[in-house]
Amino acid sequence: GFKAVDGANLTVDKGEIVAVIGPNGAGKTTLFNLITGQLKPDKGRVIFKGEDITGLPPYQICKRGIGRSFQVVNLFPRLTVFENVQVAVLSQQGKSTNLFSPARNLAVRETTNILDSVGLSDLSHRISSSLSHGEQKLLELAVALSNKPELLALDEPTAGLSPEETLRKIELIKQLVHNQGLAFL
Repeated sequence: GFKAVDGANLTVDKGEIVAVIGPNGAGKTTLFNLITGQLKPDKGRVIFKGEDITGLPPYQICKRGIGRSFQVVNLFPRLTVFENVQVAVLSQQGKSTNLFSPARNLAVRETTNILDSVGLSDLSHRISSSLSHGEQKLLELAVALSNKPELLALDEPTAGLSPEETLRKIELIKQLVHNQGLAFL
C-alpha cells in the first residue's frame, strides 16, 4: 500500500515554530491527522509532553493541549464571530454550549480576550459566513486558541491569503509564541 507518512520524527518545543514543508500529497495533513488523533498510525508513536497519546480520540488529545486548524475552514456558518469562539470556550470549560444558557455569560470575557488577541474584535457581531477567507482563517485560529493549546498544528495556515494577510498571519503567530509561549507546527 501507499505510505503517506514513513519514518517521521519531529520535536516541537514550547515557544517554537516548526514548518512542515512539502508538495501536495506529501503527507503533511496525514501527519497532522496522526498527531491530533484523526487517524491512528499503523506503527510508531505520538508522544506529547512525555505521554504516549497514540490512538487517543481527538477530544482527549485536544484536552491534553494540542489544537489544530484545517486546510478547509471549519466554522459554524450561521453563528457570529463572537458565538463561534464562545461555543468553543464553553466547550473547553465543560459548560453547556447552549448559547442561551446562563453559562454563556461566564465565557464573555475570555471570548473577548481571544478575539482581541487575533484582531477580530471589530467583527465580533458579523455572521461568520459573511467574512472574507482571510478573516475566516483568523476566526478558525481564535476557535483553536479557545481550547488553551500548548501546541497548535496549523494545516496550510496561509493558503488562499493575500500577501498582506499572509504577513499579518505570520506576525500574529509570532506574537502568540512570544506572548503565550505557544508552539506551532
